[in-house]
Amino acid sequence: MRNPLVLAGVALLSLAILALLWWQLGFGAVDGPTVRPPDAAPPEELQAKVPALPGPGPAAGPEAERREVANPGPKADAAPTDKSLGSLLVRVIYGDDKSPAEGIQISLQELVRDGPRPPFRRKRSDKSGQVEFDRLQPGNVVLLSDRSRMDYKTTKVVAGSKKEFVFELKDGIVLRGVVVDRHGLPVSGADIVLCEWAGIEARTVAQTDERGRFRLRQVGTTVNVGARARGHAPSPLRTVMAGKGAEVEVEIRLPGPGGSVHGQVLGPDGEPVADCEVVVGKLEPDHRGITLPDGSKGMYARSGRTRTDATGHFELFGLPPGDAPTLVRANRLAPHIGTVQVRADAATAMDVRLAAGVVCTGTVRDDDGKPLRRVEVTFGRDYYAPDRRATRTLADGTYRLEGLPAGDIEILAKNDALGQKRSAVRAAAGQTVSLDIVLSRGLVLAGTITDQDGKPIKEAQIQGRGRYRKGDKTWWAYVTSDANGRFELINCPTDEKIQLEVQKSAYAPLRQNDVDPHVGRIALQMTFEGKPTAQIVGTVLDPDGKPVNEAQVSARSDQGDTTGIESTSKDGKLRLHRLRGGEYRLQVSSGVFPTWRSPPHRIENGATWDVGTIQLQRGGRVRVRPEADAAVGKFNLYINEPDGNFVTYIDPRKSPIRSDPLAPGTYVLWARGDKARSPAVSITIRAGEETDAVVRVRPAVACDIELVPGESTESLRRVAFVLTGPGGDLLRSTAFRGDGKHFRYSTAMLPGSHTLEVQHQGKSVGRTTFEIAPTDQKRNIRLELR
Repeated sequence: MRNPLVLAGVALLSLAILALLWWQLGFGAVDGPTVRPPDAAPPEELQAKVPALPGPGPAAGPEAERREVANPGPKADAAPTDKSLGSLLVRVIYGDDKSPAEGIQISLQELVRDGPRPPFRRKRSDKSGQVEFDRLQPGNVVLLSDRSRMDYKTTKVVAGSKKEFVFELKDGIVLRGVVVDRHGLPVSGADIVLCEWAGIEARTVAQTDERGRFRLRQVGTTVNVGARARGHAPSPLRTVMAGKGAEVEVEIRLPGPGGSVHGQVLGPDGEPVADCEVVVGKLEPDHRGITLPDGSKGMYARSGRTRTDATGHFELFGLPPGDAPTLVRANRLAPHIGTVQVRADAATAMDVRLAAGVVCTGTVRDDDGKPLRRVEVTFGRDYYAPDRRATRTLADGTYRLEGLPAGDIEILAKNDALGQKRSAVRAAAGQTVSLDIVLSRGLVLAGTITDQDGKPIKEAQIQGRGRYRKGDKTWWAYVTSDANGRFELINCPTDEKIQLEVQKSAYAPLRQNDVDPHVGRIALQMTFEGKPTAQIVGTVLDPDGKPVNEAQVSARSDQGDTTGIESTSKDGKLRLHRLRGGEYRLQVSSGVFPTWRSPPHRIENGATWDVGTIQLQRGGRVRVRPEADAAVGKFNLYINEPDGNFVTYIDPRKSPIRSDPLAPGTYVLWARGDKARSPAVSITIRAGEETDAVVRVRPAVACDIELVPGESTESLRRVAFVLTGPGGDLLRSTAFRGDGKHFRYSTAMLPGSHTLEVQHQGKSVGRTTFEIAPTDQKRNIRLELR
């Protein structure tokens, strides 16, 4: 079963892979057109509006790769000239019929054990499906295809020889569709881009034909697809989820006119900078989901990305009009962060001169002065920082970071087992500075995990969490036990107790609150309960009785475990399996019809809950007009059932501001921000209609609710509560144990009288009434439970 801790581990692993690769690989890098020949002219109707590049030079990015593979495929018996190096011949084939896969971008990175990671090398397969990488260091390499970044493969390069490797594209879907403009007319020559849910960028994988159509084989089963075209703004990304082997049809609509940016990148001495990354658009990813006009789910368009050619020139098209952030960065030079104004139906020039970068060198040691190997040394606020640089220490503990900006430089040295430390140094452009770093493990909590017979449990997932700190970073750690069931949590907080959660498949989850890290060592015991074998099955039909393909199905248990999201099959069948016994609520979403939710249903381990036929119904929407002044700040919009249960969220930043499809009936609409709230508004939804509603957002008082557990709630992870405000304003929600001790919830409340009631298993375990005054700056509400 996919419980939260398992999902967290998977998410951490995915993000770790992304963090490891993304700047060098460009997860989904938009490198410009991938199929159009370098000398192809833009569509005739746009030629007069798109001026030529000054001093165009040879094409960069995938077009250059395209020329590189245009020659006949490499001979399998060719040998590298340097006997200390090796080469790799990759044969890319489709898994269903084993035919050669032409035009697939394969990315390769050499996996060095120490020091900086080499940049990714990217090439496209030729007509025979072949890609050759030469002059490789002996050792392991990782390979990825542009069809799915999560389908990566590894192989080993041998010195003095050429190795052949078959990269089989399989277990995917067929994704086909059409790209149209805002008037519904087909757009030929549009770039088709793909991006995973955690992806930072959208990579170009194909182009539309003269009818505006495209067809892709063996695309990942969960992916976001969009389009860019010259003279148009980029489309949002449409989320596609389908089972292996499915064939999915989509329509991608370009929202309006767009522009392009072109220019040249020069170095400190005026020399052209080749293979330099250029980004126009948001520099950090926005992973928020959105609802597209047709009701389907999606994500915001990703920024435009490309690389300069041999003369330092670049061009990016398909950009939305307006002021856009820009990033230009190259190896060893300081990054340039700025802005550019993109004009609709026009090309904007942007020339950039990069400054000399700062070089920071040093040695990382432990408290005893011993040099530490394989410590990650990074510059940049986080993984997504546009100016981030990273390396790892060598065997002698030394490191070297290049291409840093001048000024105050903060360096983070980190190793999960050895500790972490932030250190700072100041440097001028082009200067080399030295910064030695000493890591400390701080307060260490060691432990062992065994079963009820005393046998060690390996690969158990241990999560440690400190007290919730709003506006600050809560201490958090995640480790796994070794073959002897041992684990260590380092740099534990010295001024608070922590909470431990342990998960392992086939064992009952374990939670221990109020653990004092100063004890130094702790023994934990888990109870074996057998592999989770419960399942949920059924069939999903649309209002006309036809099977619904790609409906998103998930379930959540009374313990907070979630199954993750699965898709229905072509015949509308749903199946959630490998579930732990418990009480579950099932949810089915299609994007086109209102979300269907089941009442709670208990499943014993090994049993099957057959929900039968779920027939989705036609719904309506609500279109919201918020009335608020600037003083209330940011806020979000929510829709609840009349009893206070949450239904959905509306993003007030999109236009128009309207909900996903809702089942016919009565709902409550309200707004909330950190210091803003609206009175509840009753709305009635009718099938096939759009209801208009006005929400008046007012200044409110920030409130922190603290619930002290009593005898009946001591062992719970969360409790339900009902909050009633002025005029019967009703909120039903859940408070979690954020610090392993008390239940906490933060909200904003309007002035007036409020009642808070906490419930467990339908019974009241605490109740209080309090007043919020207009003059209150902040309120702390504390309630001791029975």
